[in-house]
Amino acid sequence: MSCLVNVVSGDGKVFEVDLQAIQLSKTVKTMLEGLCFDGEQNIVEAIPLPNVCSAVLEKILLYCEHHKNDVPEEEKNVKMKEIKEETNNEEEQIIVYGREEEEEEMSEWDSEFLDVDQSTLLDIILAANYLEIKSLLDIACLAVAKMMKGKSAEEIRRTFNIKKDFTPEEEEQVVSSDGVVFEAELSILKKSRVIKELLEKETSGVDSAINIESITGDLLGKVLLYCANQPVYENKPRVNRRLERTPDVMSSFDMEFFNVDPETLFNLISVGIALKIDCLLENSSKYAAHLIRGKTGEDIRQLLEISLDEQTSKEPDFLISDDEEEQQKEAEQDVEMVN
Repeated sequence: MSCLVNVVSGDGKVFEVDLQAIQLSKTVKTMLEGLCFDGEQNIVEAIPLPNVCSAVLEKILLYCEHHKNDVPEEEKNVKMKEIKEETNNEEEQIIVYGREEEEEEMSEWDSEFLDVDQSTLLDIILAANYLEIKSLLDIACLAVAKMMKGKSAEEIRRTFNIKKDFTPEEEEQVVSSDGVVFEAELSILKKSRVIKELLEKETSGVDSAINIESITGDLLGKVLLYCANQPVYENKPRVNRRLERTPDVMSSFDMEFFNVDPETLFNLISVGIALKIDCLLENSSKYAAHLIRGKTGEDIRQLLEISLDEQTSKEPDFLISDDEEEQQKEAEQDVEMVN
């Protein structure tokens, strides 16, 4: 007979739960190890979970009970390590990881489990993060990503009842090439090294919007949405950051976000280059590489909707600055002189 454990919600309600089920939570598992629990007695000292209310904890325990016989995360990590060791090429490792993530679809049971109102869904995400239940956190974030797909920042605020509680000093206006005005937090905008430099050069006390030329409102809105969902880190040159990071699985949010038509995908890559948004450039390029890997030239042409008689596409205006264009012309002239 399986051992039972008592857990207590933040509002004082006690739940009796199967030991195997609750050990899906790394937080609880660590607490049990701290109590020197040997797994032999039926009921142990109640485990306090002050950051989770009873209504949400009840749902979390239902999830744990349903998934208690799933393959443990440790075994999944071992499998990923084996893939890494068998695959020497870093790019190939990334694609393998990405393919596994993409093919992992939400089950019918999980879909029904997460068919809740937005407030409850966000509470589940917070609880899953606190309890360190990775599988639940992944599918809950995927559900949120699907709800946000195609929505503007303002539509997302309305969907999730998010109030704009940051001060004018913490936000800035950016204007797209077609005149669409966005208000965004500085922490989001500074993920673009180009915009960050503009903000640092901005005259103190002057309230003026930043004009983003040659990027439409629809595309700029998508880029700001992406940046808002990426962790904040100190910008470093890409070559250094690449050496620091290990091949990683693309997140559920990224896989869903970049699942767009080819033109939009490559526009996102172009914006990542133009505005020097490292996280956008790396992950959009990674997704594009995943799409074309292993395909023939004809397959790629069909995928990217490229006709055989189509001339080389002109690069978007925002990819090449005046200085860069002048440098290219000078380089071409130098080559001609050498020849």
